[in-house]
Amino acid sequence: MTLDGEGQGSGQGLPNVFPPLAHSDYLMADKQRAIGIVLNGLSGKVMVNANEFNSVMPPMSQLNDDELANILTFVCNSWGNQSPLARRDRDMQHYYLLTALVVLTGALIGCDVNGHVNGDVTATQAGAGTVNGSIHVPAGIHSGDVGTVNGSIHIDDNATVGTAGTVNGAVDMGAHATADSLSTVNGEITLGTGAHVARAVTTVNGAMDLQDGADVGGRVENVNGHIVLAAAHVAGGLRTVGGDIDVTGSSRVEGGIVVEKSSGWFNWNTRRPPRIVIGPAAAIQGPLRFEREVRLYVSDKASIGPVTGATVIRFSGDRPSD
Repeated sequence: MTLDGEGQGSGQGLPNVFPPLAHSDYLMADKQRAIGIVLNGLSGKVMVNANEFNSVMPPMSQLNDDELANILTFVCNSWGNQSPLARRDRDMQHYYLLTALVVLTGALIGCDVNGHVNGDVTATQAGAGTVNGSIHVPAGIHSGDVGTVNGSIHIDDNATVGTAGTVNGAVDMGAHATADSLSTVNGEITLGTGAHVARAVTTVNGAMDLQDGADVGGRVENVNGHIVLAAAHVAGGLRTVGGDIDVTGSSRVEGGIVVEKSSGWFNWNTRRPPRIVIGPAAAIQGPLRFEREVRLYVSDKASIGPVTGATVIRFSGDRPSD
């Protein structure tokens, strides 16, 4: 399963590896069965959207009723699914994303993923999947979707992949590599010079580094971690809860910037306000909305949209003095 922007994901899965959650007929057909699968586990063959999957998902009986309801509410109202289940606190959306990812990728444990469960793998034109290991996409190759649970993903220069996702590990794209979307839960994401991602780039706990000429067609989003753009382009906006943001060089961001306020079971706030710096020659199109205290520094040579929830601190030169 691979997640991307808006705090939701594409949910397309990996053929013969991850059952899809997007528009899932199996998931939506029987609410009680969905609850039973999460609590009691599942093994054997199942048909999802007319495709057969045969894997083992261990029981997650340690979840309490509220955690179970939150996970299923998130999944049943994301990726094109629509359920009468009531939505919970929107501020907990990032938690649902993280927990749903960890629970549902549990289906991989104990199963054969294209011949690999443990160990590093090298992607082919068909893609790659593993559970406990990293994935390497060689330079210049045109590969399919790649996914792991515990391990990093390295996409070499000029390589092409579909979705690339992991739970515990970094995702690193080389120069001029391309991907449909990138996601991780615990790990940093790096886009090399001229790298292109068609849709969203998402992590929960990890820094995000977009180098010169990197281009993202969707949103760049995290909860905690420094987001840095160096002459990069993001079409879908920047969003964080507790991370600093640096927009440098001739970077362009459409869709604005949002720093969310966290509430609910977890408090993601850092000990100091996030520091947001918009450097010379940078341009932010769209609103800059701040739902919590931030320090917003904007170069006198930068271009930004309307600001709500923060006071702009103007500076001259390359960087703020403080």
